[in-house]
Amino acid sequence: MRREEKVAIIGSGPAGLTAAHYLARWGYGVTVFEALPWAGGMLRVGIPDYRLPKKILEEEILAAVKNLGVEIRTNICVGQDLPFERIFPSGYRAVFIATGSHKSGKLGIPGENLKGVFSGLGFLRRVNLGERLDLGEKTVVIG
Repeated sequence: MRREEKVAIIGSGPAGLTAAHYLARWGYGVTVFEALPWAGGMLRVGIPDYRLPKKILEEEILAAVKNLGVEIRTNICVGQDLPFERIFPSGYRAVFIATGSHKSGKLGIPGENLKGVFSGLGFLRRVNLGERLDLGEKTVVIG
């Protein structure tokens, strides 16, 4: 049964995609707004390709939401590119905020704020976004 109401979802990580899946199955029109160039959130930038290949992720997103008619709009940062205040006047009856957890916890050890020290999630995000990192000649991994 198709419903008239539309729902905006901010974020396309696991929570946003799950909400989009069920809302679309229940007949709502769903648009997902993602700040990154691709859908997937932490699935895309926080998991190395050898653990979750991007091709598999794309196929899963297609099967889970796109095939249900969900529109995914990437490169749109709500609050910057799209003011939050414009969402409801654009015809959406509800907003689901699923912006995820893109920060690593601090270890509380001396030197963790020095140049060249990266958190695990920060490192993976930068690598998965294609950024080249100068790691020097020696690298230490904690954890």
